Amino acid sequence: MNSIIQTNIEPFLSGFDAYNIQDTNLKSDIENFKIKLISLAEKHDDTMAFFTEFASSGLQLEYTNLIMKAGSSFSANLNNESNENALNSNTSSQESKKISVKDFVENYRESYHTIKKDGYKKRAEAAYEKIFDVANRTDDIIEAQIILEKERLLYKIVSEDILDICLPILEASDPLQENLTFTSEFLKNASELSSSAEELYYQTYKNPIETAKFVSIWQVKHMIIPTLLSLNLFLYLAKGKRWVLAWESDTKAKKGLENMILAKMKLKKILDFVKDNFNMTFNDIANDEKSKPWLLSAKNIDELGRVKIAWSDKNIPAFKEIIEKEILTNLSITECLKRKTINQFYLSEISSIDEANYRKKADITSKQMTSNLIYYQYKDKIKKGLININKK
Repeated sequence: MNSIIQTNIEPFLSGFDAYNIQDTNLKSDIENFKIKLISLAEKHDDTMAFFTEFASSGLQLEYTNLIMKAGSSFSANLNNESNENALNSNTSSQESKKISVKDFVENYRESYHTIKKDGYKKRAEAAYEKIFDVANRTDDIIEAQIILEKERLLYKIVSEDILDICLPILEASDPLQENLTFTSEFLKNASELSSSAEELYYQTYKNPIETAKFVSIWQVKHMIIPTLLSLNLFLYLAKGKRWVLAWESDTKAKKGLENMILAKMKLKKILDFVKDNFNMTFNDIANDEKSKPWLLSAKNIDELGRVKIAWSDKNIPAFKEIIEKEILTNLSITECLKRKTINQFYLSEISSIDEANYRKKADITSKQMTSNLIYYQYKDKIKKGLININKK
């Protein structure tokens, strides 16, 4: 399994450990979820491909539903245990038969310590601490139950835990890649707007199809189409023209001419398709900040796509020139060869060793830019075998 993917699915696999789950059916659903998640992770070597399918498959929403059910089940079990303890007490004093508020809230202490081990779940920690603080506000167990219900303190264990996962991912993600941020943004909004476990379940469970549809359309418009336009086609035209004009050999010149013809045909077909199906022109794509990176053959440095390496954006004017002067005008190959180029291409042709060294430098730069983000701090600690990011 890809080590980066493995690091990132760990919170989803271990997120249920904080709850003492008794429900057999719920246990089975959780195990099935883990199997599907691991299977998906093992299927992909490319982290971006994994996260794209993770979002569109509904697995992240499934996790939210299950963690919500786990939290609700956990709270119900604690209430039942508290009631049983009160009923089974053999002391003669009626007051002593009642479980104390302090004893009741202390039932959450073990789960609280489990959350603290993660180190980054500060909102969930605060949610537990508010539950513990109820013991400082009242000695009456009935009043304590009213406070817990009125202020939705038990529900917030679940909602704040979700936010602790979503917010660092959103902070660390490229805001222009809505296909990666959409699900986390959706879960964040649902958690903040919902006031109960039932409402959260409804808000998150009702929308997996719409989520997958959005991700698919976004990918086509902002990633796939720009990538098709950039992938080799302009390079074929530029190289092909150079080979023909240089005429180092008949074979190379012929190959250059073939490349030019093929690239022109493909570019025209893609542009017609985009116009007919999405009512978009090349300028629309080139001027869209979400699409532009992929037009420049962007490659992600990490799984969340915040830092990329790409061709220089100085290539955009060269792309536009070819589209406007050669493709849309149906200029013949002979006329294309004679046409004087105004905007030059900035396409490096480097060896695999040089490229590997460049990617290493880019990776170092990426880590420097993201080292202060919770998501990357947590990932780094996991790699080093330290679960709690507060440890030095």
